[in-house]
Amino acid sequence: MEKSAGIALEFKDLDTSKRTAVIKHAVYTSIDRVKDISTKGMFTKSWQENKPDFLFNHVEGKTVGTTIRTFDDETGAYTEVKFGNWTLGNDVLEMASEGVLKGASFGYITDKKDFVQIKGQKIRKLLEVKHIETSLLTVLPAHPEAGIVLLNKAFDLDNEDISAILQWNDEQIQSMKGYVEQLDKYCRKAKASDDMIQALQKHLTEYKQIISDYDTAITQLATEPNASDKEMEALTNFLTTLNIETWTKQSLSNSPKLRQG
Repeated sequence: MEKSAGIALEFKDLDTSKRTAVIKHAVYTSIDRVKDISTKGMFTKSWQENKPDFLFNHVEGKTVGTTIRTFDDETGAYTEVKFGNWTLGNDVLEMASEGVLKGASFGYITDKKDFVQIKGQKIRKLLEVKHIETSLLTVLPAHPEAGIVLLNKAFDLDNEDISAILQWNDEQIQSMKGYVEQLDKYCRKAKASDDMIQALQKHLTEYKQIISDYDTAITQLATEPNASDKEMEALTNFLTTLNIETWTKQSLSNSPKLRQG
C-alpha cells in the first residue's frame, strides 16, 4: 500500500459534541512532494465498493473511529468521520480540538495511472486508486518518507550529491520549530493517554534532532574558513535552487546574515 505525501490539515467541519469531522485528505491538480498528482474521479470506483478505514499516522490497527461517507469537489477529496469512544478515538479528538494535529493523508493501491511531463519533470498522474484508509497525522506533512536524513552528512559529498541529502528548507524548519513548541506544551498538559504522550514525545525527539542538525549544518556552511570563491558561489547557487537561506560572500566572511532565497 502506498501513502500519499500528506497535506496540511483542513477540517471542513469539526463537531466535538457529535464527535464528527470532515477531513480534506487529498488536493486535486497539485503536484505533491513525491511528484504525484491526484485527480478528480480517481476514488469513485473504490468508494462505490467500500469505505476506507479511519487511522492514526497510517498505522494499521490504530483505528481512530469510523468512516461515515466520502465525497469530493473540484478542489479535493473528503472523508467524513466519527471519532470512536475509546482511548485512541478520545485522544485524537482532543488533539483535533487543541489544534495539535498537523496533517491528513490517505493510503491507497494504484490501479490506473499515467505519466506526464511538467516543466521538465516526470509526474505520475493518479487516475484510479483503491482508497484503503484516511489518516490524521502528528507527523508533519513535509516529513520525508525516507526518514530523517542528517543535513551535516552532506559535508563529505561533492556539491552535486548534496541534493540527495538535504531534505528540509528554512520555511519547513521554522514551521517545525513552531510545531515542536506547540506539541511540547500539549504533552506537558498530559490529558491524553500515556501511550499517546509517549508517541508524541518520540516525534518531539525526532523533530528536535532534525532542527539541531539543520541549524548546525547551516552554521558550518556559513563559517567554513577554507571554502574557495568558486565553492562559495556553487554553494550559494545550490541553496538558492532549494529556496532556502543563502548568504552573500561578504556576510559569509563576516557574520552570517540571513536572507530568504
